[in-house]
Amino acid sequence: MLVDQQLVLRRAGAIAATLLLITLCVGIAAAAEPEKALQRATPTEDGFPDTQILDTFSRPNGAVGSDWSGNRNGYRIANNRLRVRAGGFLFWAPTSFDASQEVFVTLNRINATATEIDLLLASQSSSNYSQGVVEVLYSPSRNRIQVWTYSSSEGWVRRGGNINIALNNGDRFGARLTAAGQVLVFRNEVPIASRDISRWSFAGQGGYIGIWTIGADGTLIDDFGGGSIVAGATETASPSVTASPSRTSTSTRTSTPSRSATTTRTATPTRSMTVTRTATTTRTATASGTPTATATWTSMPTATDTPEPSATWTSTPTATDTPEPSATWTSTPTATDTPE
Repeated sequence: MLVDQQLVLRRAGAIAATLLLITLCVGIAAAAEPEKALQRATPTEDGFPDTQILDTFSRPNGAVGSDWSGNRNGYRIANNRLRVRAGGFLFWAPTSFDASQEVFVTLNRINATATEIDLLLASQSSSNYSQGVVEVLYSPSRNRIQVWTYSSSEGWVRRGGNINIALNNGDRFGARLTAAGQVLVFRNEVPIASRDISRWSFAGQGGYIGIWTIGADGTLIDDFGGGSIVAGATETASPSVTASPSRTSTSTRTSTPSRSATTTRTATPTRSMTVTRTATTTRTATASGTPTATATWTSMPTATDTPEPSATWTSTPTATDTPEPSATWTSTPTATDTPE
């Protein structure tokens, strides 16, 4: 009888040990599953980026290398990162890409006082922006993104309003251009805004991609990538933080700007204006009202502003007002524009 009880106890112990072992194995497998799932995860058909990394900058400290053209002396390889020095425009030279293309970088360390850290799309030249380019401009010092285009016939034109956002160290900053002339801006894998550049002289054409920095010494950039995107890789951007201000769609930078590694866009925009008004006409800077005046006046401002202005200006570009006679009036433009 005693032997039978001992046998039963031994069998029960063996069964308990087996169950414990099974439980531990299941627990270990469950704990490991999220990591496996993460390893299996791949971008969706419409994910960003849809293209590969072109340069990891994983090479000995020194020059940026022959794959880059433009202001190469404004950058250096430092500890497997691209370190900004004097900056300037820098293009990925080996090949141009289709009309539907994208570009992205990882911002390892951002100089918070930098004037610009920009992405370049559809450049019509592999060595200079002057033939035409799309610029997605991020200003860390102002916490905003803007989309600009340049052509020799139009000069610099800002497309839409400011996209107010602050990027952080480690963020992936990206942009996608479609053949239909839409620019989508990305923070990491998330589209944050879109802008229409379909009226740009080179809309629907391909070109080179690259970067451009101004006043960003010490910024560290990693994993530059981009290229032609496959058909169907589109995104719907979430609404911009701020709506485009009225009368900003045609605001222009100077038509023949020159930008170099050590130059910055002029801090104070210049504008020329020819205005004829009667002596009793007054206009306020920020209010809007219904015009009623004692006389007829014609305001014909023509304005040009240099890239990256830092001053606020008040004028009414491209608009001619003819107020109704026989009353006094005050009028304010519906938006104050601060073009870059």
